Amino acid sequence: MTIMKHTCRGVVAAFLVSSALVMVGTTAANALDPLPIVSDTNMANRPSNDRELHIAVDPNDPNHLAAGANTRGSGNGQRWYVSTDGGTTWTDGVLPFGTINSDGNPTNATMSDPSVAFGSNGEIYYSALTNGSNAPCDLFVSVSSDDGATWTDPANGLIAEGGTTVCNDKQMILVDNANNDNVYAAWTPFGGGNNLELVFSRDTGGNTGGLAFSAPVVLSTDSAQNSCQNHGADLAQQANGDLYVSWTTFCNGLTDGANSTVWVARSTDLGLTFSAPVTVAATDNVAPNIATGFRARTFPSIEADPATGRLFVVYSDYTDSDGGDADILISSSSDNGATWTAPSEVDVETDTDQQVMPWVDVSNGRVVVAFYSNDGTGAGATQTWSTMVAYGAVAATPTFAQVTVSSATTAESVGFIGDYLAVAIGSDDVAHVAWGDGRTGVGGATDAYSARVDFAPLNPDTTAPTASPTASPAPNGAGWNNSDVTVTWNWTDNVGGSGIDPANCTTSSVSTGEGNPLNLTATCKDLSGNEGSASYALKVDKTAPTLNPVVSPNPVYLNGSASVTSGAADALSGLASESCGALDTTSVGSKSVTCTATDNAGNTSTASVSYAVTYKFTGFGQPIDGGGTLNKAKAGQAVPLKWRITDANDVPVTNLAQSSVVVRASSLACALGTTTDAIEEYVTGSSGLQSFGDGYYQWNWKTPKSYGGSCKTMRLDLGDSVTHDALFQFSR
Repeated sequence: MTIMKHTCRGVVAAFLVSSALVMVGTTAANALDPLPIVSDTNMANRPSNDRELHIAVDPNDPNHLAAGANTRGSGNGQRWYVSTDGGTTWTDGVLPFGTINSDGNPTNATMSDPSVAFGSNGEIYYSALTNGSNAPCDLFVSVSSDDGATWTDPANGLIAEGGTTVCNDKQMILVDNANNDNVYAAWTPFGGGNNLELVFSRDTGGNTGGLAFSAPVVLSTDSAQNSCQNHGADLAQQANGDLYVSWTTFCNGLTDGANSTVWVARSTDLGLTFSAPVTVAATDNVAPNIATGFRARTFPSIEADPATGRLFVVYSDYTDSDGGDADILISSSSDNGATWTAPSEVDVETDTDQQVMPWVDVSNGRVVVAFYSNDGTGAGATQTWSTMVAYGAVAATPTFAQVTVSSATTAESVGFIGDYLAVAIGSDDVAHVAWGDGRTGVGGATDAYSARVDFAPLNPDTTAPTASPTASPAPNGAGWNNSDVTVTWNWTDNVGGSGIDPANCTTSSVSTGEGNPLNLTATCKDLSGNEGSASYALKVDKTAPTLNPVVSPNPVYLNGSASVTSGAADALSGLASESCGALDTTSVGSKSVTCTATDNAGNTSTASVSYAVTYKFTGFGQPIDGGGTLNKAKAGQAVPLKWRITDANDVPVTNLAQSSVVVRASSLACALGTTTDAIEEYVTGSSGLQSFGDGYYQWNWKTPKSYGGSCKTMRLDLGDSVTHDALFQFSR
């Protein structure tokens, strides 16, 4: 087996509050290059002692994280942590006890053993045990749908109730997002009918209305486990839904070096039944006497590769390859846990370092193991702990490289740092480690710490950013805009990519002019230099339709029929609608009608056209001749002007008012050769209108004597916007 080990050679510190960015160097000639980017963060810096952490990543959002820790010294409960920016910053709070009553007085109770998981809609499931002297070790699940602002009552998520003679311990949960968010739990009861067995329970009803767990099922059914302590459960699930539970059986007590065995049981029916347990490895319990209060056990951690289904179990054991100190070992199974590979070391040490409390996760083709390691120098409590991550490609026996993720060490004199730490990998290929850390300067003896281990540099980014452009204002229902449009490009890089480079990305573009299509283009580079391009086709028409309305016929006779056309046209988006008002021919006079047109882009224009409604004038009656004839009359006489008017349907107009009639005369050149006709009839009296019925009218036109010796155009206006002319030559 070839194992590559990275040691912390170079550190670039960028402290923000209590965070550090670590660029990990290497001393191995065949080490992976480039290296993962590691940054660690104090999650809360509370004065309490926060330790024994568990962590989970939302499967639908790699930036959404949840963690939990035992908190002691300032309250004895659980502290939750939530991050929405991939572990860069955290919010935190104390998990409420609710109405669960473990001691008749909840203020006298404690909580321990955090286990967190995500529901399919981003809910946080938090499991712990609550312990009071009169009724110890109730196991429960509490759920938050608002990132810790509120939590369901632990009493509504009771997994198993303890008692004066029963203590339920070291539970872990798994939430099955593919199957109704079923919650699976495994733990060890101390006392009672299942004393020291490894048991399993499930809730299959989802979180609606509270959780309801089944009666516990005993998994430690092998005869070799009889009367032994079966402890340290962990759960895993393959993509096909098969469940696996791992634990360790201690038959010779929990003393350092005592013989123990790691087991795995399988369920193919979502935890309804389990196979007989299968041995993974025989071990020597790792419980070194390092400092007052310190505790470690050979508890296993199990995970399944989502892609291949291969199972991996990690645990600590004493080996002889490097002087008999405690190391982290790994075994894998490619046949659903029926057989397991021989143990191989995750870490390789050349000194007497101790490695304890491993945790494993598998994703993106990579096995990642987190654990504590001391430096192997000095004696006893003068030594220090560091938090490590080993990683290698999925294989039967992975080859590991190793990085230090804690930017400072914890003195062993701190003592108890918890019974476990944890690691979880997001879909963005970032592993998140959570642990109890007692470095100098923390708020309590130990603070909750997390680290981002970004494996993206190990996977060269060759994918260019992509755009998801949006337009403002949005086009109308026909797909058109009638103003300039701002396109926001919304660039994103691929999951696990290097991220976009804001300095080399067009954020938004504004259109100018008109067109179909009117194309906008933009580019964006990611931090690896890959350039993506995008285009967005707009349809923009800012010009309103043209109108050229026409009334035909024009003029139109009273009560006659006529039509109006808009003459609308639109050269770009085309007409969506056009209309004109109604024509009115029920009265005479000059009138107008308005037409409106709207194009497909929503531009609207209007235009009006005038039209005349007139009487149907049949011509002048005798003694007046029309048609250009020059009527010869004596100036000073009253000339009878006679006519008949009807509507368009030849219905006589009998209501012509005198006030509507105007007769005017204008000068006219007396041209030689013009046809003449003498006026045969004159009348007496002054000017005025006379009606003779059936549409016949007469106006007595009293001519001035001054007209003598001149020619005139007589113009008859009946108030209908048109005039009727007759020519006169006056003698003295």
